[in-house]
Amino acid sequence: MKISVNLQEFKTHQRHVSLNVIEWSQHAACKSVPVDEFYQTEDSKLKRTARRYCILCPVQNQCLYTAIILNEQHGLWGGFTSRQRKVIYRKLVSFYISKGYDFTNWNNKLSSLIYKNTQIQKAADFLQS
Repeated sequence: MKISVNLQEFKTHQRHVSLNVIEWSQHAACKSVPVDEFYQTEDSKLKRTARRYCILCPVQNQCLYTAIILNEQHGLWGGFTSRQRKVIYRKLVSFYISKGYDFTNWNNKLSSLIYKNTQIQKAADFLQS
């Protein structure tokens, strides 16, 4: 599902989120793990990796939010596979559209709302619904 956004504002936000990765990733449970472990080809291997590292990671929320905002197509981010993130994204957008939110005007309020709803428990709830 594609949505229309103010591309200039959204790109600025994406740059900001991308730059923040350096800061929050220093606190990640996986910071010393080889990155290829998070880019396995099988979801089952990724899910085992998620249980090993992501479940107790102090920056899991930031990681998931980053992957969703940057539209990361591969790997494990925030404990969620790319397939799971696509489902979360589609359900999140549908939810916001049903509530009348206007994505064409990207702003901090919308960014905060997405961040709030990509918190790990809420994201898991989106997968269950």
